Amino acid sequence: MGSADRPVLLRWLSRGIRAGLIVGVLLAAFGMYWFLVFLRVEPEPLELDERPLSVQAIRLEAVEAPRIWSGYGSVRPLRSANVSSQVAARVVHRPEGIEAGVPVRAGDVLLELDTSDFERRVEILSAREASLGASLDAIGVRRVRLSEQVEASQDELAVAERDLQRVREAADRGAATESDIDLVLTRARSAQRVTAALQQELEALEPERRRLESELASVVADRRLAEQDLSRTTIVSPIDGVLQEVSADAGELLSPGTSVARVVDLTRVEVPLRVPVSALDAGLGAVRPGDAVTLRADGPTASTWTGHVLRIAPEASSATRSATVFVEVRQTLREGAEGGVVAAGDAPLLRPGQFVTAEVVTGSSSLRLIVPRTAVNGDRVMLARLGAPDPNGDGEEPVLRATPHAVRVLHAMERAMPGLHPTATQWAVLDPLFEGNPAPGDVVIVSNLDEILPGQRVEPDVVNGRASPGAAPTAARPDTTPAPAPGGGGS
Repeated sequence: MGSADRPVLLRWLSRGIRAGLIVGVLLAAFGMYWFLVFLRVEPEPLELDERPLSVQAIRLEAVEAPRIWSGYGSVRPLRSANVSSQVAARVVHRPEGIEAGVPVRAGDVLLELDTSDFERRVEILSAREASLGASLDAIGVRRVRLSEQVEASQDELAVAERDLQRVREAADRGAATESDIDLVLTRARSAQRVTAALQQELEALEPERRRLESELASVVADRRLAEQDLSRTTIVSPIDGVLQEVSADAGELLSPGTSVARVVDLTRVEVPLRVPVSALDAGLGAVRPGDAVTLRADGPTASTWTGHVLRIAPEASSATRSATVFVEVRQTLREGAEGGVVAAGDAPLLRPGQFVTAEVVTGSSSLRLIVPRTAVNGDRVMLARLGAPDPNGDGEEPVLRATPHAVRVLHAMERAMPGLHPTATQWAVLDPLFEGNPAPGDVVIVSNLDEILPGQRVEPDVVNGRASPGAAPTAARPDTTPAPAPGGGGS
């Protein structure tokens, strides 16, 4: 063998050694495997302990589920009056009991002002009115007399003209002289002048009469204004209500426009309520005039009042993304034991300026499925449904097991439903358009949800019915009227 073939031989020798080692390792591994298989001990089968977990559950039912919207606002009166002085005068009397917080009726006297100047002015204008009336009467009498004198003078003028005509005819026949003509002509012209003067005096009476009538109308108007000012010296309440304040007292000099009192009607108050804009565009769940509203005081007290939506503002606020609905609340008042007024019912007075929160219950509602909010985990609930039989049982009957089921929540609401659950008040309303929702009659697990695993055997205690969970559902189907996506602000 030459030196050139030696490296080739060494390479093949090295490859053979490595292949032998690999085969040896594989044979050793197979030997160890079969040795362990030969030595293994068969385990004894253990019985599976699958005792059911007791849980609380409800059977789904379709119920009326109105949309409830939250809002807030401050109370203001529907009717109020700022009473001001309408004349310049001094206060001479303030009736006893006219104080802030006292109820008053429309027409009740609040203040009395000095009337002396106004009475004198009424007397002066009344006298002037009487004088002008007398002057007009005198003109009427004078007109009648002048009319009679003008008529008599016209008769004399006619006679004189006839005499002049006869004398001229006589002169033509030579039976009268020029002196006779001049004498008769003078008499006729004198009668003509008297008639013209009387006619002019009669015609002058008409402008004088119109002047006096105009002056009389002005005086009558001034007298009526003076009488009105005289009546304004007694300041009265314009409406029924409660005095908020009385800011004038005896001896004070008032000028026109000076505010002296404020009267507030507490029997009807209004709350401009801020609600989400979506509350007006929620389809069947939208707020409408006439919807019931529950108001609550902002504080530790549990006072509530009921009202209704009176009207809705057309514009929304872009800054707060809210709309305004106006809620009217009617209150019955009675006199308090220590004076003032109090509400006739158990609730205290809802006072203007008070801040309140509110819940608007929409009047349009439909039958829909609801579940407690605590039963919804993400987008699913746990149902108790018949599943695989117990492997340790004697028979092959299926047993109840926890089964996850997808849901889609339309909106939430707060309401006591003792017919469904004795204590739950927070509910999730399921969207009727979601076809994957559970069906009426399905049993929804509402307790021990943090312990339950999918497929785990459960023993539900159905609080709103004791029928078998596997029985056919008998509850009414929910309404499937299309509804919009839930908007912010619903509760």
